[in-house]
Amino acid sequence: AALCATCAQRPGAPANLCAAAGQTCVDGNTDPASVRDWECRCQAPQTGAAVAAKAACGQDECAVFANRATCAGDEQVCADPSPAAGDWECHCRAPHAGVPGRQAAAACELDECVTAGGGAACAAAGQA
Repeated sequence: AALCATCAQRPGAPANLCAAAGQTCVDGNTDPASVRDWECRCQAPQTGAAVAAKAACGQDECAVFANRATCAGDEQVCADPSPAAGDWECHCRAPHAGVPGRQAAAACELDECVTAGGGAACAAAGQA
């Protein structure tokens, strides 16, 4: 992929549009017949890209150590559902279950019915 250098001469050029947004312009196909396929790409640690337009950049909030640390331990995992800021959550990992915590630790409890001991004993007795 090449930088969109061939289109950087005029003020409204893709390279200038991307640069004004703090993004990088990339033209994956520089063939003269291939037009309007350039992309604006976000700069790390932000993620996102858009074809022939400024990208909507966001950051995986779970990549931030403090957020990951909040969800630390074997029973929880950090989840960031969108590029929007402030929506990361801690989710319980099986066999734990509970309500996710929004920007906080989840309230996880061990579901003994899905562990080897509890589930196997019930199944062996023909029970659910």
